[in-house]
Amino acid sequence: VLMRYYQASEVNPEFLSQAYQLIDITIAKHPKEAKAYSIQGDFYYRDRNDAKALTSFKKALEFDQTKLIIWEQTLSLELGLNKTDELIADGERAIELFPNAPQLYLFTGFGYEKQKNYEEAIYKWNIGKELVVDNQGLLAQFYSSLGTAYHKAKNYPKSDESFEKALLISPSDALILNNYAYYLSLRKAKLEKALQMIKQANDIKPNNP
Repeated sequence: VLMRYYQASEVNPEFLSQAYQLIDITIAKHPKEAKAYSIQGDFYYRDRNDAKALTSFKKALEFDQTKLIIWEQTLSLELGLNKTDELIADGERAIELFPNAPQLYLFTGFGYEKQKNYEEAIYKWNIGKELVVDNQGLLAQFYSSLGTAYHKAKNYPKSDESFEKALLISPSDALILNNYAYYLSLRKAKLEKALQMIKQANDIKPNNP
């Protein structure tokens, strides 16, 4: 019933108040049911109430840790809300449970990068990229992230190598072009290439400040 309300409230917001009332009733009647908290999190997430969504998803994980998607949603929200310590702790736990899920390594690596622990971020991302199957966009994201982390760790040859691999996969990704050009310009290296890339990025996304 709540799933039907989820779909109906996307079309007609008048159903929202009823939906949230039903969620409260469901949780009151089934306070140890992970699915109840999970769907509450889905509603909050869709309605852009990220802090409450995170609380709901973490509550769901208290009762059921077997759903990969809930771990991914939790880590994504922790990243967006800058809850770095929680991101790392939950990321490491999720990796223990799902060691072959590349997305978990990506999020956990972001946590370490935010703590300026570039060595651990690089370690996580190098593992994660090897686990990617049939997802070129995700693989490019791993290489681009590695390019950033290697730059911050002052391993510039590895940084350039990683960005080049990212661009081989996604040659028209404006963010990758922008970041690579930016880090080259900081180093005052390959400036003609940097200028060419940032012009290309601006052509791809002309309204991005």
